[in-house]
Amino acid sequence: MTEEIKTVCLLLLIVHCALAQEVYHTENEDPIFEDTETPVPYKTVSGGPMNLPCDIQSTIPDDEVYLVLWYKDEIAMPIYSLDARRGKLGQARHASSEELTGRSFFSAKEHPAVLQIDRISPDDEGIYRCRVDFKKARTRHSAILVTVLVPPGIPIIKDINGEVLSGIIGPYNEGESLHLICETEGGKPVPTLWWYNGPSEVIDESYDIMSSLIIRNELVISRLQRRDLMATLTCQAKNNDISPPVQSSVILDMNSQLVITSQESNGTLFMTTLSTSEVDAHGVGKHSNTCELSTGWMADNSTLTPT
Repeated sequence: MTEEIKTVCLLLLIVHCALAQEVYHTENEDPIFEDTETPVPYKTVSGGPMNLPCDIQSTIPDDEVYLVLWYKDEIAMPIYSLDARRGKLGQARHASSEELTGRSFFSAKEHPAVLQIDRISPDDEGIYRCRVDFKKARTRHSAILVTVLVPPGIPIIKDINGEVLSGIIGPYNEGESLHLICETEGGKPVPTLWWYNGPSEVIDESYDIMSSLIIRNELVISRLQRRDLMATLTCQAKNNDISPPVQSSVILDMNSQLVITSQESNGTLFMTTLSTSEVDAHGVGKHSNTCELSTGWMADNSTLTPT
């Protein structure tokens, strides 16, 4: 019985020492996260890289970096670590989580140092925390709030019948109306969808959000004019200032109207309007046996002949 009592007392002593040790570490070690951290906003684009800065310069002379740990959100396990406790910073050991394997690297040569992550996806959005342990200085904490922007899909231009259009479209007749539909899919945040005439003239900036994925802008030109011949109409989707906007364009082919005048002997003036589609290559009206075009110079109602 005496031996059993000794064994129980020994176990109780071990447990007491372990608890005391745990309390000591909890009260004296720096926490993984600090409640006073204010995350710095950082925006990046899905599919591209991001470089998250972390200041590893000590304020104490001749100090050394022992350990750099990166955390994401409230997960206690680091997603990346740089361990220089067994040597110089240049020979430090790098380790990354499974999610970052093959697409991340911590560069201590940059000022400030950066965690480089490639092939960003929406799942990479969140709060990233960097913890730096020094040989002499107090542990340093910093936080970055990463927002991942998703570019919209390439716009698709269609006519009112739903036929997809590209390149040169038409020909349309001068004086007729034109109705084009442009749609883009996806994007975070929701993109703008504008129509341009040429490189910079905005002609329609109204668009409708059809669903959480589809954005539509319908361009209606009530009356085509001669200046619209070979005009470039561009539908452009944009939702950020980091990546270039995505766009699609069409070029208008048109049948312009020709005004033909003739004067009878009694002074009556007749005017006939034809579209270019009604005139063949020889200047003869396709729908008239009497229309024939000719050109020349006149002075004082007399035809001038070349010399």
